[in-house]
Amino acid sequence: MRKRVPFTVVFTLISMWCFFLYSLINDNQDLLQKARQGNIDAQLKVGMGYYLGEGFEQDYAKAVKWLRYAAIKGCPDAQFILGTCYNIGKGVRYNPYLSYRWWKYSAKNDFLEAQYTMGLSYQFGMGVDIDLAQAFKWYLIAAERDHINAQYKIGESYHLGIGTNMDIEQATKWYRYAAHQGHAYAQYSAGWRYYNGDGVKENRQEAVKWWYKAANQGHPDAANSLGDSYYFGEGVDHDYFEAINWYKKAEKLGSDYAKFNLGVCYFYGIGVEQNYDKAINWWKLAGDQDQPNALYNLAKIYEKGIILEQDYQEAFTYYKRAALNGNIEAQYRLGVLYVKGNGVARDFEKSVKWWRLAANQGHWKAQYFMSISYANGKGVTQDFYEAYVWLLLSQSFSNDEYQTLNEDLKIIGNNLKNIELQNGKNDADRLIENIHTAKR
Repeated sequence: MRKRVPFTVVFTLISMWCFFLYSLINDNQDLLQKARQGNIDAQLKVGMGYYLGEGFEQDYAKAVKWLRYAAIKGCPDAQFILGTCYNIGKGVRYNPYLSYRWWKYSAKNDFLEAQYTMGLSYQFGMGVDIDLAQAFKWYLIAAERDHINAQYKIGESYHLGIGTNMDIEQATKWYRYAAHQGHAYAQYSAGWRYYNGDGVKENRQEAVKWWYKAANQGHPDAANSLGDSYYFGEGVDHDYFEAINWYKKAEKLGSDYAKFNLGVCYFYGIGVEQNYDKAINWWKLAGDQDQPNALYNLAKIYEKGIILEQDYQEAFTYYKRAALNGNIEAQYRLGVLYVKGNGVARDFEKSVKWWRLAANQGHWKAQYFMSISYANGKGVTQDFYEAYVWLLLSQSFSNDEYQTLNEDLKIIGNNLKNIELQNGKNDADRLIENIHTAKR
């Protein structure tokens, strides 16, 4: 797939248009004469004039011609814009490699937007092989010069460990820098840092403050988070009606999670009059956006025959969509449907596949059925050692909710030697730690 210039670069081009529009000399012939005489500033202005159709008849090919003259002489502005022309195919044939080359010249000449764009180039492979460490390097150069999007990218890099080591405190610092400059996504992220106490002291009121800032800039997830804040009374006074208000604002902004939340409110009559039809409608709208929790709720309604007529095939369809979109409970329920043959042909191997996926994320019931599958050789080759390890995991994650696990451990353990029992406990401890680490 071709990697084209991100919108941020296009916006920069537009902002540069404002500068050049006001700085164009009224006598265009005089400007053109200076450009022909080799004046770099004039060549840049003529190039922009042709590009934007301001003072000259719009002609992208002529724009590129004059921009190239200035770029060859080392003008960083022209180098950056010429690179953008190659990236979007304006006045020249699309060529990501030449766009990268000209952006790099511009970046090395300290053009701020080019330095940020170099980060994008290395992160997304725009004219160069993906190199996340190089992307981080260029983002940091731009971020230290107060480039708002670069600051957000650095926060994201430290947050997710992209191109650098994960560092929550550094992530929070850079998110806050961008947030204070008005970056909506950074403000939303800063809210979560305060909500969870990641890199800062936990402060739900401060979280709400940042979500307000982001929501007022049209950030849908921030608006939904404000709805959650009012729903649960976290950082603000508990207020179901205000929660509904923010969920509706978030929904209009495109939040699939807000649609799910509105469905929950209508299903239980929270802040609104109870209405199952509206609840199901909201969940279906959210499901159209592949919102996993909404898909799971619809599957459960069809499986249990709650409100709607029982339909195992519809339940299977919705559970699978929810499972593919990461809903752990749906992954577990798919395994159950495959074992029972409800809505789908009975298939023990596929049941194990879905239970394994949920089990590896800490679902104790899925871990229990993985153990049963290995103990009985259903869907997998019989293996009492694997059965023992999975049962240990299930016991750890169940919080003693299932009292028969201790007895089951004794039964399965009778098939193993003492050294196998000890190795099984060691393997289980390692897997438990891995699951907890992944959740963090």
